[in-house]
Amino acid sequence: MDVDLPNIEGQWFASLGSDDRKLFLAVLAHELTIAGRDSYRPGTKDLTKPQLLRKVNEVLHRVTA
Repeated sequence: MDVDLPNIEGQWFASLGSDDRKLFLAVLAHELTIAGRDSYRPGTKDLTKPQLLRKVNEVLHRVTA
């Protein structure tokens, strides 16, 4: 059985009301910023996982564009 996950997720998102979509996107954006923090050493400008930060940034860009 093939499941078209992006399509199912898109249908789920589209089924949400306006306020729920806004809340979901706000929570997702917040969680992505937390995930991005794992890519650098706290208190410095040193990136320890630049590939992770690029991936997090790309997801954030796509969902907020």
